[in-house]
Amino acid sequence: EAAVWFKKAAQGGHPGAMCELGELAYFGEEKDFAEAFHWFSMADASGSSLGTTLLGLMYDIGQHVQQDCAKAKELYEKALSAGNLEARFYLANIYRFGRGVPQDYEKARSLYEDVISVGYEGYNAPYLYYQMAELCRRGKGGPKDTNRAVALYERAAGYGYPDAMQALADLYRSGD
Repeated sequence: EAAVWFKKAAQGGHPGAMCELGELAYFGEEKDFAEAFHWFSMADASGSSLGTTLLGLMYDIGQHVQQDCAKAKELYEKALSAGNLEARFYLANIYRFGRGVPQDYEKARSLYEDVISVGYEGYNAPYLYYQMAELCRRGKGGPKDTNRAVALYERAAGYGYPDAMQALADLYRSGD
């Protein structure tokens, strides 16, 4: 029922409804990446920073389109300039893993920190806290800070994130 009304609103030019339809297609039980790409592209063209971010994600991962990290970075930066927090997170991942850009832990750490500093609790929160913990634990992109790493791992583990639980177990076992 909601999809019917989202579609009517999207066809009327509502960018939020376009994003909703894209998310239903992208994250729904019956994934339809072509449909998601269509609606995210429409939302991006209508000025939605969320649509731009999610379109960037499709290029970043290579879903329905050939993977193009440079295009993803461009879209994330566009969404970031419009204030989209998710875009900052995804852009941090591009730098963290060096996808289409030279690996830059300092830039990744700064971007992750920006997202954490506003109390982000969205869909990607467990992964965000885990990745920042990894950088703190290993001293990449800034000083090594095991205490901060533990706090961030605990936060990610609180969401049920198994990699964070394993990292905590490893730290406690090693006595670090």
